[in-house]
This record gives sequence, structure tokens and C-alpha cells, in this order.
Amino acid sequence: MTSSANSTRRFYEYHPDVNRFAAVEFASGPVYGTGDSSTVKNLHRRDEPVRDKWIPLKCDGFDDNPPKVGDFPSVNDYSKIPMMSERAWSVLEPIIGDACEALPVMHPFPGTYYLIHVMRTIDALDITASDVEFLHDEDDDSYVADKRIWRIDRYAFKYDLIEGQHIFKLPLMSGSGL
Repeated sequence: MTSSANSTRRFYEYHPDVNRFAAVEFASGPVYGTGDSSTVKNLHRRDEPVRDKWIPLKCDGFDDNPPKVGDFPSVNDYSKIPMMSERAWSVLEPIIGDACEALPVMHPFPGTYYLIHVMRTIDALDITASDVEFLHDEDDDSYVADKRIWRIDRYAFKYDLIEGQHIFKLPLMSGSGL
């Protein structure tokens, strides 16, 4: 996790340690935009609960995974979507459970793991006070028309919007960080 501070307030951006702990990937379908991988990607863009309709997705490890499996495996290509062990969820649920749902996955590790569906999107990024990079058109290096943020090097928030919030995600246009 990356820590940042603004005066006396601290916040953390979710970043699992892919170099020291095992990671997973979800399968893509034969047609681009289908399969479990697309379900994972679309999950992060929704705020509505899906638990009642959820069918556990299958994920696989990597041949070159570090041998240690942590409580927060990285989800390849979707590292902004938390995956955590049952142990981690049992500790964090009292704090973040009002904004999240734990969705079971089939995985190669011992124990139970969940994708954590964060259902709270807050447009709380103060873009003018943050250090951000916008997506560029690869052909002419101009800004992409939708002004979507590609990377945030330093966050500044509208703290009145996130007071008392323990977990939230930013809208897609603001980089969709968690």
C-alpha cells in the first residue's frame, strides 16, 4: 500500500506486493470483452451489490509466482480490485463492510479468498491540487478528449466528501483508484 499524508490526515492507496507474494489472473474469453476477466473489470465500475447473483469466478496462479501466499494477492491487470483472504476480510469487514461485499473466488491457494467489491464511488479528488497525468493520444501526444486521468503522483482530496469514509474508489475519469 502507498501512504500519503495531507496535514494530519493519512490515506492509503491499495497496491498489493506482487514481488513478494503470489498473484492471480482471471481468464479472458475467446472474444475480447468476455470471460471472467471482463466480469472482474466491470465489477470495479459498478456500485450496485452483485452478491445475490454472484457465481464464483475461477482464477489461476502463475508458474513464476513467489512461493509465499499473502492475505492480499494481486489480481493481474486489475490491481485496483482488492482480493483478500478470509482472515483479512474478517478483520476488515467491521471497518469497511458497509461499503463493500466479499465475493468468493475459486483459486489455487489454500483457504478461502474473496474479491472485494467496493460499492462506494466518491468524486473526491481535487484535481487542481493533485499531481496528475492525463491519458494522451498515442498518435499525436494530445490529451484524450475525455480528459481521463492516467496516473496520480500526489493526491489531494476534497476532505469534506470523504470525512469518516474508510474505503472508496474514485470515478473512472479520475483514474478509478481505490
